[in-house]
Amino acid sequence: APQPRELDLAGLRLRYLELGEGDSVPVLLLHGFGADLNTWMFVQPALAEGRRVIALDLPGHGGSAKRVERADVESLAAIVGGALDALGVARLHLVGHSMGGGIAIALASREPERVATLSLIASASLGPEINAGFIDRFVHASRRREAQETLALLVNDPSLVSRRMVEDVLRYKR
Repeated sequence: APQPRELDLAGLRLRYLELGEGDSVPVLLLHGFGADLNTWMFVQPALAEGRRVIALDLPGHGGSAKRVERADVESLAAIVGGALDALGVARLHLVGHSMGGGIAIALASREPERVATLSLIASASLGPEINAGFIDRFVHASRRREAQETLALLVNDPSLVSRRMVEDVLRYKR
């Protein structure tokens, strides 16, 4: 199976997973707060038929560098734009979930010529509403049960939250 790779962007390490190839416009998948590129594990393979699909660990998440000097959506959009340059992606379909959606909006605003389509899933940056309770629970979850209950809020079927997923989240948080 394809393994994640790393990209060095002016001293900032970014982890990404690339699947597929072909002539169709590539897709970039941006996860939400506290997640990583595994958010897309069920979606990415299906999208990768006939096109390049890249899932990126945002700075401070997953296997990317934990150092984040500026974590606002504009700064993160600039980093994502730099990653796209380094990966040779001139035009793309941009998909963002939650915080990733806010970053996608900022990138599309900065570089509209680069974005063929913009797909947002429960996106940040569309209004003042934020599920602060979820974010607080996620940040403070340090035990399996707490993490399991918090992650279950993200899915329609809580049985999809596997033990491995919980362990991975706790490991990344550490």
